[in-house]
Amino acid sequence: MGCCENMTPERKHSVCRKMLCSGMILAIALIIMLGILIVKPAIYGQAFMPTSCTVVSANYEDNVDCSCGRNCYTQMPCLVVMVTYQDRQNATATGMLHNDEGELDQWSMCSYHSCSRSWELNVDSVSWFENNYGQVGQTYSCFYNPGKENEVLLRKDYDNMVIFHVMF
Repeated sequence: MGCCENMTPERKHSVCRKMLCSGMILAIALIIMLGILIVKPAIYGQAFMPTSCTVVSANYEDNVDCSCGRNCYTQMPCLVVMVTYQDRQNATATGMLHNDEGELDQWSMCSYHSCSRSWELNVDSVSWFENNYGQVGQTYSCFYNPGKENEVLLRKDYDNMVIFHVMF
């Protein structure tokens, strides 16, 4: 026995039309949301070129306010890691290191983002990043933006396949 057996044909048609419209609205909302949260930083990250970075400084700026959920606001320490790298013309450039495309897009003032409810967890997480990627003289692979030499990524989370799979 189905749920629609006792409905008139007109009522079935009306229910079907409402379900179809609701599904389409949900699909459009998801495409917009994924476009903003994933596709936008992914497309921006495509311009970044691989290189090798050397840390020249790592300093803490003022703490940054962040939202850790519904009705949850906290702060995180703002670590700024500056690196030098060789660009395509083998010129030395300096830029601010960011963990990935998403953090560059959302938290451009800090190298690493940790927004947990617990201040201690935020401090521990940022300290971990500093210990692993913020030691002066340390060298590792990274990516720079030829159009904006001050933008440097530690890693790229998104590639063309991610963009394709999100949209299709």
